[in-house]
Amino acid sequence: MPPESDSQATAKWTLAWRRRTRKTSDAALIYAYDQWHGYLLLYFAVEPTAHALIEMRDADSRDLMNLLADIAETFIHDGSVIV
Repeated sequence: MPPESDSQATAKWTLAWRRRTRKTSDAALIYAYDQWHGYLLLYFAVEPTAHALIEMRDADSRDLMNLLADIAETFIHDGSVIV
């Protein structure tokens, strides 16, 4: 659900929920998966910039995504979690 501070988006989401139609947001889970080690939640990107983060539009986004990629690679390789 969108943040309460965005009343227009919240109203639209609530209407979709009542009508049981598709609800969307600009939040995203970033995770790694390996068949032997399972899932590792790396980052929860919140609204309103989650998709911009994933698209790596600026240097900070690229740095974060590269860091998460390194963590994911280590997890997939041997199941360890680096911080």
